Order: sequence, then C-alpha cells, then structure tokens
Amino acid sequence: MLRDSLVFVAAVCFIAACLGDPVPDMAQAVLTNSYYITTWDLIGHGADHRPVENSAAGVEALNYLDGTQTVAFVVHGRGGSAFSEFAYTLRDVLSQADQRSAVIVVDWSAVAASSYDHARALVPQVAQDLSNFIALMEAGQRLNRNLLHLIGFDLGAHVVGNASRNAVSRAMKITALSPAGEGWGPDSGGLQRTDAQFVEVIHTDAVGNRAFGMVATGLVRGVGTLDFFPNGATRQPGCSFFDNACYHNRAWQLFAATVQMGGHLLGNRCDTLEQALNNRCIALGMAVMGSNQLVKISQGIYRVNTGRVWPYSP
Repeated sequence: MLRDSLVFVAAVCFIAACLGDPVPDMAQAVLTNSYYITTWDLIGHGADHRPVENSAAGVEALNYLDGTQTVAFVVHGRGGSAFSEFAYTLRDVLSQADQRSAVIVVDWSAVAASSYDHARALVPQVAQDLSNFIALMEAGQRLNRNLLHLIGFDLGAHVVGNASRNAVSRAMKITALSPAGEGWGPDSGGLQRTDAQFVEVIHTDAVGNRAFGMVATGLVRGVGTLDFFPNGATRQPGCSFFDNACYHNRAWQLFAATVQMGGHLLGNRCDTLEQALNNRCIALGMAVMGSNQLVKISQGIYRVNTGRVWPYSP
C-alpha cells in the first residue's frame, strides 16, 4: 500500500536584467520560484492548484501538512512549464495514485525558454532555490526528507539532482526522466547516483543516428542506482523515425503510465549497457520500472520493451 504522499508543482521564474543575454553573469542572476500546490481534494472541487509562497509565512500556511506525507516535487525541462502536458499529466496520475497527495510542478519557464546553453548554465541556481524551499518546509515541520521524492525531466533531472545534493540531507528518491545529455559529462555537476538515497533513471533518447543527422537528447550512460533503457533508449514504438522529441518525451509518458497502472512495465537485468541497448540481456532478475513506489531494492541496468500506445504494455 502506498504511503501518504504529497506532490508539489513549483514554478521558477527568472528575474534579471540580463534575461535576453546569451550568457548571463552568473553572480548577478536572480532566481525565484513560484509554487503551485494541488491536492486530490482541490481537483475534486474543480481547482487545479493554489500558489504557495516560498517563505516562512507561505510554509506556515501549509497547515494541512505535518511531515508524515511523501512530498514529490516535479520539475520540467527546457521549453516546459508548470502548465504543460508533462506537468498536468504527472500531477493527475500522482494525485490519483494516492488521494491524500498533492501535486506541485516546478515552472522555471522563463529560463527554460531561452537557449539550451543559457538554461543549462542556470540549473545550479534553479536547484538552489528549490533546495531552499525544501529546507524551509523541513524547518516548518511540513516535510520529512525520508519521505521526499524529486522528479525531473530533461534539464529538470539535473535540477533535482543538484537540489538534493546541496541539501543538508538527501532526498529519499529521485526519478530522472530522460536526463539531458549535452554538456553533462561525468564531471559536469549533473545528476549522480549519490544525489539521493535512491536514484531511478528512465532513458528513452540516449542513442542517436548521425548517419541520418539524429543526435540524442539524453544521456547514454547509467547515472542512477537503477537505470532503465526502454527499447534500447532509441527509436520508441509509436514515434516516427526522425522524431527525437517524441523519443525524449516518452520517458515521462512511460513513467506516468506506470504510476497509473501500478507498475506494469518490467525490465530485464543486463550485465552491460551494450546488452541493454541491443536487447541482448542475459542476466537473471527483473525490476519494476517507474510506479509510485518510493522505496526499491533493485539496482543496475535494465532493458524494457514497450508497446506503441498508452499505457505502453508490450
């Protein structure tokens, strides 16, 4: 039975005179987050969300939280927002999976709408603002880090990694959905398997085809405690051959489906990354991909084969 959970949708807005600059002065950039909390009760009464101020007073107003709920923050990637299909889909399935939960999506859209390099450079600041808000909630006894779930897509995966890493104590779990690959080498400060007590990663766009001019958007290496490579992390069933955006988005779509279905997609354990990419896994063991499960024991690399349409059953 799932534990009580709380899912937050945070919105991050960029406030700086240099917003139009291709490379901002990092020392002068100022970031502030706007948070939108959604509960199952709010949805039932026709209200999608309510804003929550990132301040001691704002945290004090969350008097229906007492630190016994699982808190999940959902962070979009480049070009996204708290009001995107990604945000609303995850908010709804997470709320429904545990009806004592709330959903909050992180909107840092003003930065995320800029060039990739600009947005990537500001990931640490976006993460620090989120980390500060989490610390306020913990100090106000609204949050228990052992019940904290951080979910990030694309650049958002690196945001949640940094937010947990910078905290006094790490989050219980990070779920990283097709983490952005460009500029995120092993020593770049991106998502790491040590950023949370458990890091689960779903890679759906990690292998490009340069012969056809296709460059993968995501990471092609394992960076989590548990790494899944659905369909070899390349062409996803139901996506057209040249549609990298479809491959990339399939990570959050698969995750949302597993939350709604209770963990219906199983991965086969692989000894190597090459086995996972080429569908040649021979190791013993299977693992549930995604779902709303906060605590898992499986580790390593897994291959998952999926179907073409929701809920993507093979």
